[in-house]
Amino acid sequence: MPETYRANTASDEWINPDLYPAGNQPYIAMDQLDFETDNGIKARKFGFAWDAYVTYARDKQNYRTTNSENVSIPGSTQTSFYDGASVATELTAGLRGSRSFRPDWAPRPINLRFGGEYRHDTFQMVEGEMASWSGMGATDHPGNVPMAATYQNRDVYEGNVNLDFYVTKQWEWTLGGRVGSYNNIATVETGSVGTRYNFNKRWAIRANVNTGYRPPTLGAMNYFYSAPYPGYTVDQIPAGSQIAKYLGAGSMKGEYSRSYSIGFDSTPVDDFHVTGNLYYIAINGRMGSTKTYSVDQNDSVLLEMLKNANLESATSLSYYANLYNTQTFGGDLSADYTLHTKNLGQFRFAMGINFSDNEIRSAKSDLVNEYTKMMVLHSAPKNREQISVNWTRGKWSFMAQELRYGSIVYMASPTGAGSVPFQQNPGFITNLEVDYKIFPRWTVGIGANNVGNKHPTRVPSSIANTQQGLAKYASYSPYGFSGGMYYVKTSLDF
Repeated sequence: MPETYRANTASDEWINPDLYPAGNQPYIAMDQLDFETDNGIKARKFGFAWDAYVTYARDKQNYRTTNSENVSIPGSTQTSFYDGASVATELTAGLRGSRSFRPDWAPRPINLRFGGEYRHDTFQMVEGEMASWSGMGATDHPGNVPMAATYQNRDVYEGNVNLDFYVTKQWEWTLGGRVGSYNNIATVETGSVGTRYNFNKRWAIRANVNTGYRPPTLGAMNYFYSAPYPGYTVDQIPAGSQIAKYLGAGSMKGEYSRSYSIGFDSTPVDDFHVTGNLYYIAINGRMGSTKTYSVDQNDSVLLEMLKNANLESATSLSYYANLYNTQTFGGDLSADYTLHTKNLGQFRFAMGINFSDNEIRSAKSDLVNEYTKMMVLHSAPKNREQISVNWTRGKWSFMAQELRYGSIVYMASPTGAGSVPFQQNPGFITNLEVDYKIFPRWTVGIGANNVGNKHPTRVPSSIANTQQGLAKYASYSPYGFSGGMYYVKTSLDF
C-alpha cells in the first residue's frame, strides 16, 4: 500500500537525499495468515436437542516497510524493514440445548433454548527489527518498538437462556437473558424482551427492548501504531502504558447499551413482502481514540518516558478510551417482489432504505476535540438506498444492484490545514454479476463491484498539498477509495 510521497526538500526530515535524490514513495506490505477450524456434535437426548461445539481461529499479520529508509542511521542503505506483527487467537467451546413443549393451557408450543460457552482470547504484538524503530524509524511506517511488544489473554464464561411463547394464538413473546464473566473486566448481565402480534397471515407488528454490553477488545487495549505525516508524527500508544496513564488514561471499561425498536412485517399480496423498523440506541462509555496530545518539549517527565520507549520522534500522542455517551435514531424500509414467468424465468425485484442520525449526549471534554467528535457524528452517511433485480432461468442467473450513499464529512488531519471539514458528495455504486451452473453443484461467475470505478470526491488541493498529495481522496468512505473491483469466481457445493 503506497504511503506519503517524500519529496527531496529541506523541509522533509524523513528523507535521505543521498539514497533518494529524486524523492521516494514508501510502501507498507502486509502478509496475513488465517486459520480456522469448526467442530461439533449434534444429538437428541432426554427430550432435548443438543449441540456441542469447539472452534479455534488464529490470525497473524506480518508488516514490512519497503522503498524506505531510516535517516537516523548514518550511512545506512537499508530500504526494507520488518516492522513486527500482530497475532490474535480465539478458542471457543460450548453447549447449546433446546426443546419445544406444549402445556394444556398454551395456545401454541413453547420453545426453550439455553447454553453455556467458554472463550479464551489472546492478542500479541511482536517487536520489529531494531532498524525499523530506532531513532526516527523507517520512513512512513516505523516498526513496533519494544514497549509495544506484549502478550495478553482473556477468559470469558457466558450463559444464556431464551423463552419463546404465545399468550394467544396471535400474540407472541420472547424473553432472553445472558450473563458474561470476563476475568480481567467484569461480570455483566444483559437481557431482551420482544413481542409480536400477528393480525393475520399477511400483517404483523412487533417491538423489542434490549440491553447490551461490548467489552474492549484486547487489541484496542494494547494496540500500538506510529503514523508519520509531513511535519508531524502521531503515535497510537497502548491504553495501559505508562505514557497513556501519564496523559490521563484510566482503566478501560466496556460499552453498555440499551435499544428500543418497533416494526412491521407484511405480505400484502402473494410474493410481495414489506418490512419496516424504527429504532433508538443509547450507548454509554462508547470507545474511541482520544484527541492527539502535542508533545510538550518543556515536559521533561514525558520526554524521558518517550525516550525510554524509543518514541523520541513523536510529536503527537493518542490512546483508546471510553469517550462518549451517544444516542442513535434510525429506521429502515425494505420491500421485494418475486415475479414468476412461464418462459422468461424468475425475477426478484427489491429495494431498501436506511437512515440514521447519531448524537453525542455527553463527552469527556478533556479527551476529545472537534476532530474526534466529527469522526463519531459525520464519518458515515446518514442514509443509504438500494434497488436490485435478480433473474434466474435454468442454469443462468444475473444480479444488478444500484446503491446510493449519502454524504459524509472528511477531515484529513486533526490539526493544520487538513483539519478543515470537507463534505464528500453522495455516491452511486453499481454492482453486477452473472453466474452459470456447469453442473448442479458447480457454479462459475463473473462480476464487478463498483462497475463504474467510482471514487470519492477529490480532496481540494489546498488540503492535499499540505500533506504532499497524501489525501487525493478521503481516507475513509462508505464505498472505499480504491475504485472498482472486477472478479471471476467458482464454487463447488458438497
